[in-house]
Amino acid sequence: LTYNFDDLLERKLAERDIEFTTIYCENNRPSTDNLNIYHVHGYLPGDLNSVEKNSDLVFSEEDYHRVYRDAYSWSNLTQVNAFRNNTCLFIGSSLTDPNMRRLLDVAARNK
Repeated sequence: LTYNFDDLLERKLAERDIEFTTIYCENNRPSTDNLNIYHVHGYLPGDLNSVEKNSDLVFSEEDYHRVYRDAYSWSNLTQVNAFRNNTCLFIGSSLTDPNMRRLLDVAARNK
């Protein structure tokens, strides 16, 4: 699960011949054989021809609030399921964002 919309993680995995599947919207299907990388704030790869035109990027504060207001958005459901079903390590996050804490609370309540 990544909050970055760039493809730097995918590039490094490809350099190491690690197979992965990039998931950035509800139409993308996770793989059972590869590492799944969920871009919950959208996806903007270096090669713009390799992504669908309707990828919703969370680029501004307004975009961010729009996504978090929709409790049933693909992004929110993906995060809650990840928090509920996995041990998560947060890198580069202070966890002071009230929206993130709300999602963590929802995940903890619904175990």
